[in-house]
Amino acid sequence: MGEGIGEDELRSRLTETHIEQVDKMMPPPSERARIVWEAIQRHSQVSYISNWDVVCFSVETLGLMAAEFPWLQEAAKQVSMLVYKAHYLNHDKIREHETEVMRTGIPRVEDGKKSIMTIPKMTEK
Repeated sequence: MGEGIGEDELRSRLTETHIEQVDKMMPPPSERARIVWEAIQRHSQVSYISNWDVVCFSVETLGLMAAEFPWLQEAAKQVSMLVYKAHYLNHDKIREHETEVMRTGIPRVEDGKKSIMTIPKMTEK
């Protein structure tokens, strides 16, 4: 896939039909994330991790993957800088408001909704 995907090419390819066709060939990112999340739950030594722990893990993993996928490098650098900046400049707020992501399989109830993984979805579905 070369060094990257141009914005015009991306717009022309990301149609609903294209997305459906790709989803038939391979699991979408949300499903892949769920599979990894369930593996973490099964093999964890601790009963919970926080949303911030998941963000930190994700940004470090993105950085590692940028070596394999060069088109991720710039985004990985930018998000890494944001996370580290937030860690050092907002540590009091992160620590004070850090929410647990339950890994015991017992759903949390927030706003009347049950949820095990409290990470916000990136899609509208």
